[in-house]
Amino acid sequence: MDYARGGWALGWRLNWAFLLSSIGLSGMMIVVGSLMGLTSVVRAQEAPTDYVGGLHVWSLSCSKHGYKLTSKYPLSWYDANFRYQEKTVDLYLGQTCDAQASAQKFGKGRWCWANGGFVADLSGQRIGFARQELICGQKRLPMDCRC
Repeated sequence: MDYARGGWALGWRLNWAFLLSSIGLSGMMIVVGSLMGLTSVVRAQEAPTDYVGGLHVWSLSCSKHGYKLTSKYPLSWYDANFRYQEKTVDLYLGQTCDAQASAQKFGKGRWCWANGGFVADLSGQRIGFARQELICGQKRLPMDCRC
């Protein structure tokens, strides 16, 4: 078939005609309607609510001072005295690029962002959030914490 003279268009017309004859007009409307519904569901999600970093799930909240990520589930570790710890941890990412965790194990440090996500470099651990962007509602907080 000569595709340069409309062979592709003819092929598509034949495929649609075959599909229409196979499932009928009502079946075709269901397929098209479900595809339209799928795009509206995808479009409805505006800002992420959960972030994944350091093999944990974190929830985001924002203030004028910066970002606060709270672990959704308790984190567990052994402290310096070999005692078992299990706590929900808050990770604070400030406007001056400072970072701090509520658990002493992680300590204090700095954080930064780049095109590939953002990372918190703390004295006890590095927590990376690959391919994720910090968004509070419809806006980003004005910060210059580039990696």
